[in-house]
Amino acid sequence: MNKTMINLVLVRMSCILLVIFLFCSFSDCLAQEENSSRPVYLMEELVVTDSVRTSASEMSITSDMIRIQRPASSADILGGVYGASVTAGHKNSSEIMIRGFTSRDVLIMVDGRPINEPYYGKIDLSTLGVGDIEKIKIVKGATSVRYGPNAMGGVVNLITDESDDGPLTDVRLSAGSGEEIRTNIVHRRRMEKIGYRIHVGRSTTAGFPLSSGFESTALEDGDMRNNSDYSRTDLGVKLLFGPRDNSQWRLNIGGSHLTKGLPSSVYEPRFWRFRKWNRMSANLDGEPIRTQSWKVKAKLYAHRFQNELVDYRDEQYDISNVFWISAHDNRSAGLLISSSYFPGGNGVSNFGVQMRWDESRRQADSGYNWFINRTVTTWVFDEHERSITPNLFLRGGISGLLLSYNSWDNTAASVNPSFHLEWLFGGNTITGSVSRVSRFPTLHHLFSITSGNPDLNPEWAYKWEMSISRTLFDFLDFSVTGFMNQLHDMIYRSGRLNIYNNVEKASLDGVEISGVVQNGAFKLCSSVATLDAHDGDGKKLEYRPAWKADVFFNYQIISTVNFYLTMRAVSERRTEINTYLDPYHVENTGLLFEVKRNITVSFHLKNIFDIDYEEEYGYPTMGRTVLIGLDWRWSRN
Repeated sequence: MNKTMINLVLVRMSCILLVIFLFCSFSDCLAQEENSSRPVYLMEELVVTDSVRTSASEMSITSDMIRIQRPASSADILGGVYGASVTAGHKNSSEIMIRGFTSRDVLIMVDGRPINEPYYGKIDLSTLGVGDIEKIKIVKGATSVRYGPNAMGGVVNLITDESDDGPLTDVRLSAGSGEEIRTNIVHRRRMEKIGYRIHVGRSTTAGFPLSSGFESTALEDGDMRNNSDYSRTDLGVKLLFGPRDNSQWRLNIGGSHLTKGLPSSVYEPRFWRFRKWNRMSANLDGEPIRTQSWKVKAKLYAHRFQNELVDYRDEQYDISNVFWISAHDNRSAGLLISSSYFPGGNGVSNFGVQMRWDESRRQADSGYNWFINRTVTTWVFDEHERSITPNLFLRGGISGLLLSYNSWDNTAASVNPSFHLEWLFGGNTITGSVSRVSRFPTLHHLFSITSGNPDLNPEWAYKWEMSISRTLFDFLDFSVTGFMNQLHDMIYRSGRLNIYNNVEKASLDGVEISGVVQNGAFKLCSSVATLDAHDGDGKKLEYRPAWKADVFFNYQIISTVNFYLTMRAVSERRTEINTYLDPYHVENTGLLFEVKRNITVSFHLKNIFDIDYEEEYGYPTMGRTVLIGLDWRWSRN
């Protein structure tokens, strides 16, 4: 990005922040004039913990928001995050982009365990159910150095519930358009110092309906989207060891089995199906040392991902009439040891080391040889947080990263510092951060038969962020955030048969404005995010919207009736063939009725106005659909 563009972005950001600051100061004067006796709280009490302090670029999706909207998967709920977009393309794979970074640059975790599959470096969000999710944490700005490599674009952490003091059994049932049926059952119990939770989920659909405005093509006549069915089964077991609400050790074992169709482009024929899609994992973490001033944490995890992709000759999907059946078998294992020291109650120091081993086994067709490649990633981190004064908070850290593949003769290394400042004055919170982040090549980048290049360097980027946030009248919270990301050594290929190279640069810059109004029975969240995403030649990057707006409104009409409405508007996006997808807006709504204390019935209407839109070229998305749900909570009390 040239100096003229940098200056233009900085001027725009400065003007916006100045306007907001003046507005905040004027509003503060009004508030004090209306009630001069009201105490002014400059800062919440600092709770000393090993968690990184929340900044303006971090947000959480709570279990209440998940329960109210009843999403089919994590892809549905993450699509409403401002500054992020979720697309579905040629493999019917829902992938998230954050502030213009692609899905392989976003670290996806479950309970702090990374689950990005090692070959392509990403994960299909539609395969991650939310039946036992308590909270989803999203980090968009300068991420903590503890996350290591491959979090260049941000972090999404799905945190499962571990409470054991609720109803003994929760049952959630849903049925809707496209013969969709969802079932989620959670059973929990506490026995002295041992607790357990068991989650079983099942989701099936014959496919999703297209909008009535969809114009038929030779390959897609509308109504139900061809080959869009799927079936997913989830199983998870969590064991908690230690005192109630303060478990020192946790063991998670789980997995998913899925089969699904992959709708072809409406312009080019293709008949693919995932005949098998399995994910299995185990995770043990705990705190062997826990004192008032010192903590030592440990995490050990293993993950396996298998799939079989079948390319059929025609739309009959006859297994005896196929071109090929490819198979992937990816395995990962990792170890984290970290320590947290609390010096005198005004901050925390974190030190740690992580190591991850990845293996990819690939078979181009049945009976062919397996290609096997391995990598080992190691990183150490040192991070410190301090409250210098009651109004000034600093965080700084550095991480050293090392990638080795196939042998110790093939290595790549990177050193990434990070610095974050938070300053409170006059009721405003000003935050700023700068960091260097990196992303190692994936196994696909290194070893693809058609495109691999084992001499690739890591991608890296400088990330700057500045934000101002404010609480007004005890019910209005809002923030303005400006960010600039400059990518270097971007891994790129101009076509599927060309070799990857470190030839590209890119700039991802923008502004995000968000506000939350919460007063009694209603809550309103709204946001607008802008993005200027272009490569080193000034050409717009693919599928990044120039702006996106989101609204979430929730109103408790009476004590037993809850109403919600979500709205999203997205600008046009450039495609890979240098055309543009039209801008679109989509709205969802629903009502929840508490029939009895332990029984809730819900009605959901998705895409109210039956808008016909695409998130990727040639792949129309769901039209108007209806979903009816039933929640039943059973307890022995």
